Amino acid sequence: MGVRTMASKAISKNKKKETVFEVSRLGKPLETELSHQEKLIKEERLTPEEVLADFARLLNEHRVTLQDSTTTEVKLLMTPTEGVRYAVVFDVDLVAEAVNQSYAAEDMEEMDQEEEEETPKRRSRKEIEEEQDEEEEFDEDEYDPYEQGEATPYQVKLEVERDSHPGRTLVFEAEVTPTNANYEELNEDAIEPFYLSNVHIRNAEREKGAYEGPSFVQLDEQLQNQMETFASKTIEPLLPLIQAYSKAKEASLYRDWLRQAKEIATGN
Repeated sequence: MGVRTMASKAISKNKKKETVFEVSRLGKPLETELSHQEKLIKEERLTPEEVLADFARLLNEHRVTLQDSTTTEVKLLMTPTEGVRYAVVFDVDLVAEAVNQSYAAEDMEEMDQEEEEETPKRRSRKEIEEEQDEEEEFDEDEYDPYEQGEATPYQVKLEVERDSHPGRTLVFEAEVTPTNANYEELNEDAIEPFYLSNVHIRNAEREKGAYEGPSFVQLDEQLQNQMETFASKTIEPLLPLIQAYSKAKEASLYRDWLRQAKEIATGN
């Protein structure tokens, strides 16, 4: 058995000091990222206040009041008739993520088009076979739309309440895929930018797990179409505001997160 001397203790202590990574060392990279984010917000006018100013006309035309909170959930409130209330609900984090991904998808599509316009090089039989093998080995579980540069949808809910029936809410759940394409240009194979995925009734007094309604696809087709028309005509005019506001608030939330992380790391 070896004897642990004072010298060996000192060496062990020095090694321990060398392996400790001080959290204060995160201060510099956090400060760099914070400066970049503040510059981005200023240059692109990514503040909720500026977005609301830009969309003041839309808000007035549709008589919309924006209800924000300290969370990522935002509501656009409307009162189309006395005693009836609409609330368009969305999560700014999810919307901003989907919008940013749509930009990335457009960039990749432009790159692919540029490559196709170039003179195609002659491929060997081996290269063709390898490409076919990769397509056959495609695994849906490992598929990542971010890596493939594809736009991903985000959810928007339309909640309808009536004063004469308190405690009950008719909820329309829709999915929106951000796209700059015109609706007339979308073919049958294109991703629909808006579609209604579910409709249910939320009852404040109902027990958890109680029946909320049938699956949307089980409803009569004509009823489905009427519900989708109602939801789309209410939500779609507000999509530019929803996406712009989400990007702005998410940018502000990220900036605040960086500030707090820097304060914790540096103690300042």
